[in-house]
Amino acid sequence: MNESLQGSISRASVINYLNTMVDEGLLTYTETACKGGHHRLYYIKYEEAEFEHHIADQIITKILKEYPQEKLCHIDIKYKFFLMIG
Repeated sequence: MNESLQGSISRASVINYLNTMVDEGLLTYTETACKGGHHRLYYIKYEEAEFEHHIADQIITKILKEYPQEKLCHIDIKYKFFLMIG
């Protein structure tokens, strides 16, 4: 846990954040039955390289969805240059 955080973080906030990460496709989970009821065990969904590809795909998809076609030509040129030097 980050020591620089002031105060405490509620259990519900942590659960909501983890569930959001599942909804975003970054985590997965299994449900287990325990003494206190059902619990979720959360796991990372991607290894590092897969994660980078997933994030890049999400960013590119968002850009293509949000920006007008005339602006995309400039983005395409920069992206191709990045691929050449990367």
